[in-house]
Amino acid sequence: MASDTIADRGLLVGTCSWTDKTLLGSGAFYPSDVDTAEKRLRFYASQFPIVEVDSTYYGPPNERTAGLWVERTPNDFTFDVKA
Repeated sequence: MASDTIADRGLLVGTCSWTDKTLLGSGAFYPSDVDTAEKRLRFYASQFPIVEVDSTYYGPPNERTAGLWVERTPNDFTFDVKA
């Protein structure tokens, strides 16, 4: 049986950040009550299966920050680290 979705075929689609200024400033993606970093990541992860972590290009996140990202996303969510 053929796969019906691109995710079934191993292709994940997301954006380069859940805090990108364009994404935040457009007012078109996040609901108005999604107004904190925690809420934004949770909402983003409910819409996409992957995100690029742009900040890792400048240095690795500390252990606590990375742990919070994991806690706020589903088990199968993917963080693509920019290096």
